[in-house]
Amino acid sequence: MSILFLGSLTLHAAFPDTMPYLIKVVILFGVPSFWWLTKLAVRTDRLKSWLVRLSGASFFVFAAHEPLLSVFRKVSYKLFMPTSGAAILALYFLIPFSLIALLVVIHHYLQKVAPSFVSFIAGGSSRSNK
Repeated sequence: MSILFLGSLTLHAAFPDTMPYLIKVVILFGVPSFWWLTKLAVRTDRLKSWLVRLSGASFFVFAAHEPLLSVFRKVSYKLFMPTSGAAILALYFLIPFSLIALLVVIHHYLQKVAPSFVSFIAGGSSRSNK
């Protein structure tokens, strides 16, 4: 996977107009890469327990990340105005990770403040679990 990443960086550095293609490559290989990394993570007890604790937020993050990702990208590009390919690439990776972390924090907060609401928006029952 690191060879693919380095190849993508080299391709983008040599041909700056390749960003739309680079994004498609990242999407194409991103899902299998994360499956592979998850397989490695569940072999480690500490990581496995951490992932299990975060699993409650997975649907919330899944449902909220797509509409917010476009907004975060537009705002970030206007705020930081990246001019180099490296800055654009850094934002491309930092924005989703930052958004996911923010959504996990929001889910954790909402779970404490309004558990019935979180259950409802996550597809569960509208009644509070007792």
